[in-house]
Amino acid sequence: MAGEVLLVVDDEAPNRDMLSRRLRREGFEVLIAQGGREALDLLASNPVDLVLLDLMMPEMSGTSTLQELRRRPSGGSVPVIMVSAAGDSPHIVEALNLGADDYVTKPVNMPVLLARIESQLKRRRQTGPFKAEPGAMLGPYRLEALLGKGAMATVFRATDTRLDRAVALKILAPEMAVSPVQVERFLREARALARVRHPGVVRVFEVGSTPCHYLAMELIRGRTLEEFQAGEPLPYRQAARIAREVALALVEVHGHGILHRDLKPSNLMMEQEGRVRLMDFGLARIAEAETALTRSGTMVGTPQYMAPEQIDPGVGPVDARTDLHALGLILYELLTGTSALQGRTLSNLIFEILKREPQPPSRRVAGIPPGLDELCLRLQAPRPADRPAEASQVARELEAFIRD
Repeated sequence: MAGEVLLVVDDEAPNRDMLSRRLRREGFEVLIAQGGREALDLLASNPVDLVLLDLMMPEMSGTSTLQELRRRPSGGSVPVIMVSAAGDSPHIVEALNLGADDYVTKPVNMPVLLARIESQLKRRRQTGPFKAEPGAMLGPYRLEALLGKGAMATVFRATDTRLDRAVALKILAPEMAVSPVQVERFLREARALARVRHPGVVRVFEVGSTPCHYLAMELIRGRTLEEFQAGEPLPYRQAARIAREVALALVEVHGHGILHRDLKPSNLMMEQEGRVRLMDFGLARIAEAETALTRSGTMVGTPQYMAPEQIDPGVGPVDARTDLHALGLILYELLTGTSALQGRTLSNLIFEILKREPQPPSRRVAGIPPGLDELCLRLQAPRPADRPAEASQVARELEAFIRD
């Protein structure tokens, strides 16, 4: 019991004070809110183990608060006990149908309330947190081996036991799951991938949230483009073919109103058969459903592959040409074996992105056709208006160098 956090939501101060005092005496940490809006704000920024929610409140009722909480990605697993007057039976039934876990009536019988709190917390303790390790079962998926780990998520090779199929299982890190912003970013990747059916884009099979947030995706057997190239320049025809496959994947992605915004060699997989696959849409923006998360002006992406407009909105809009700028940087790297940006610190990189004059790859490697040189420069143009307008145009231009 000690250390678990309860949120008491009641518009009447005597009820709030009495409940919070008694619960603290039992060893709980207690947060209090005077209404539904304040409660939702607290839940967005604080990990809470259980909510005691008054049913009848003037500004925002308990049922409306509950409904909004259950809509949120991180609000589905928080136990909610409704607190109501004895005559509120129809409202209690409505709250239970909306996802409340239990209820107590006023005046509150503390031994009964404590027993019901303990029952809900015991169930919560038994179902989490999930320990991601080989051999563990996550729903129908058996974790087989760790493929990679980042700050936001861990990826396992897993087996879908229903279909006896190998998948890549991407599991949101527990410390990220308490943040609605990070959960929304994780789920946005699933929504973005689910809309696209293209051989150059990794497929998503399923998204789940119990006992943790995860994506089941197509398992790609191969290496990242970063590993494949290993810092060595590629023959220009091979570089043009890889860049063209990425451009064709972007044609499909942009056609669904999706901007990737974090295109880089580590987000491109080279299959054993040689095909290039685009993955990791965690920073994707869906144009017609843009959220406050993407309108906030926060710099998102990997600095080494950013376009100027991702840092300074005054340069121009973040649109399909932003992904094409990243493709230009990747093409330069494929042709030369080195990054177009040389800054070693974040501040130096940002200054370079905003102020640099792109250099042709032929200055580093001889034998690159002038037209490919020129396309690489246009893709990296500081002003979006000076870049190719669409990925389909880039794919057509690259095809000529493959056939040459």
